[in-house]
Amino acid sequence: MIMEGPPHPLPVPGSPFEAKDAYAAKSSPLRGSRMSGIITLAVLAILCVFCIRWVTKRLRLPTPAGNAIIVVFVLVVLAMWGRHLR
Repeated sequence: MIMEGPPHPLPVPGSPFEAKDAYAAKSSPLRGSRMSGIITLAVLAILCVFCIRWVTKRLRLPTPAGNAIIVVFVLVVLAMWGRHLR
């Protein structure tokens, strides 16, 4: 069995498969979706909680609640996203 290399990631101009390649690039699961954005936001919020709690413990400061950090982080991210949409 002869194995060929991976297909060209971008459509080649003049190729008979140009339309098919362009459609495949648009419908790729790696392109991103709303769900992947929500998952990324959740992972970043959890990472933010861990980092802030670790820093406050190292500096011997009062440690804020994890839920409070998540709420503030999500509000800030959504506010920045709103400004980006303008």
